[in-house]
Amino acid sequence: CGWTEKGRDFPTPFERARGIAAALTQSPPDDALWRAAQSGALSSPQSVGAEVRRLMASPEEFPTLRGFLNELLDFRATLGVVKDPTRFPKHKPGALAEDTQQVLDVLIKEHARSGLLREILSTDLIFVRSATKESWGVQAEVTAEGVFLRDASRSGILTHPAWLTGYSENDHNHIVRRGRFIRERLLCGSVPSLPIGMVPRIEQTAGTSYRQKLEQHSRDPNCFACHRSMDPLGFAFEAWDHLGRPQEMDNGAPVDTRGRLDSLGTADVDYANAKQMMEHLASAPAVQECWVRQLFRYYRGHEATATEECEVKQLAKLYADSGED
Repeated sequence: CGWTEKGRDFPTPFERARGIAAALTQSPPDDALWRAAQSGALSSPQSVGAEVRRLMASPEEFPTLRGFLNELLDFRATLGVVKDPTRFPKHKPGALAEDTQQVLDVLIKEHARSGLLREILSTDLIFVRSATKESWGVQAEVTAEGVFLRDASRSGILTHPAWLTGYSENDHNHIVRRGRFIRERLLCGSVPSLPIGMVPRIEQTAGTSYRQKLEQHSRDPNCFACHRSMDPLGFAFEAWDHLGRPQEMDNGAPVDTRGRLDSLGTADVDYANAKQMMEHLASAPAVQECWVRQLFRYYRGHEATATEECEVKQLAKLYADSGED
């Protein structure tokens, strides 16, 4: 994990220049970076750091940072979930994804140096236009071009209609898929895949919520081990229906948004709703380390190897010590 010139595989100044430019700008090095390489200025962590800080003067301009967040949060998954246009004519997945992108761009600009992850998981900032107003469930006047609003009922990007519909089925919520997202994307855990043909059909009767139906299914000993690692992380999102709209009833039964968070790097905690869950996730050491691990994976292009684990730990500490920069 140390900075050393030993070993043939250590990058040359020109390789460092190309690596820095690719990681931050997805383009060749600019003139200043090439001059630094030619002069031998990229020979220490301090000199590399100076060039990185120069290029990072405007984080909102980094295409790779935007790309990383879009890939990690996957809110454009809404484009791949079909809703019946005759039943739901006001569902506009493309517009919903752009609403979330507007908010994300603001968060990058304002918080890349000071707790971007926390804001992503807890912000009440939303962007609404007339085409998406019904999905957001807001009463305020909006325009076709869209306006930024504050919505205390929302807590972060994962409570936006784009993400909620992207992690839903065609006509109902998907607690399991949402819980798996939290487990794998935010906690860096893993859930084993089921063998083909092992997922039984679950019947839902009138007056039974989707959560109640799922709880009946997960009592099966063959299902419990996996569901207990996902379902408690997805219950909070039952505050919204499969179109991202606020709901208090589901299939004739009251919704229940209570659950439990584990693997946070602290004691397990119970939550009452999505806001509480997101607050716990936003401040959890395990989530912050996973965030750094996801960044490492994205920029390096591979999972951290056994010999790179200490580097990930160092980066996680640096992130915390820097004020979450």
